[in-house]
Amino acid sequence: MLQTPASRMLANCNLRNAMVLNACLSIIYILIGSFRGLLNFKGMTEYLFYFATVSGVFLLRRHSRHFAIVGAGPAYYTSLVNPLLFCFASAIMVARSAIAHVMQIVVIVLFFGCGTTIYRLSWWQKFVGKGDPEVT
Repeated sequence: MLQTPASRMLANCNLRNAMVLNACLSIIYILIGSFRGLLNFKGMTEYLFYFATVSGVFLLRRHSRHFAIVGAGPAYYTSLVNPLLFCFASAIMVARSAIAHVMQIVVIVLFFGCGTTIYRLSWWQKFVGKGDPEVT
């Protein structure tokens, strides 16, 4: 699959922005706070992302019957025990850290909210699904 120049530029820009944000947050936490605070922030953020990702399995399973592919045969569903256990464990880990570090969870929620807002309002969203043909 060949990428268009616009999609390559967007991917490079996103990677660069993520690395700059990571470096800035790390420098701020080390200069103002402590290295332990940085590790707590990183751990809570990681497990919150993991929880959101794995809980997406449940959304996909619920909506998968609407996206049936003609001629693909019956859908394969795995057991939900592992995703349920992982969601439960990660929710407990995040909740435990959130109770101990209230200010950090507020920053994380604001961070997620800003990211969601930027994603929803970004300029390239109006082009998704509109005639940008993929060249294979």
